[in-house]
Amino acid sequence: MKIALAQIDTVLGNKRKNLLKIENLCSKAAKENVDIICFPELARIIALKGADIIFLPSAWHKEAKDIWTINCASRALENGIHLAAVNRCGKEENLHFFGGSQLIGARGQTLKLANYNSEELIFCEVDFNEQSKTRLEIPYLRHRRTDIYSIEYTDKNEY
Repeated sequence: MKIALAQIDTVLGNKRKNLLKIENLCSKAAKENVDIICFPELARIIALKGADIIFLPSAWHKEAKDIWTINCASRALENGIHLAAVNRCGKEENLHFFGGSQLIGARGQTLKLANYNSEELIFCEVDFNEQSKTRLEIPYLRHRRTDIYSIEYTDKNEY
């Protein structure tokens, strides 16, 4: 599966403009025959299709560090899946990227965290047996309410 990572600059309080930006990004992704993993639904689809780990390269700036941390843990926990979140570090014009790449376990816990604000190569073992155990203990995927909602994946040929 080819994946695009979308990061938008939202306009505070302007829901209409923000939705138009998202629609525009989705349209561009569709033309390139890729999916966008900035929304929780796509992480769920990837997990339901049998993935054991999600790789998430990104470029979050320091003002959004708290959101990055919460989003990474949430995507892993709600899908009972490991998440390798790699974030850019350094500076480009007025943007400061904080690094903080991390491996998140299936319970949403940080297994390994890279330095903030400097380059680093980190290593971490992944225990997929623990992931299977977590999915039994915290059955978010198994206890989905498909009787009241569904997530439909539109094949790239249907755009």
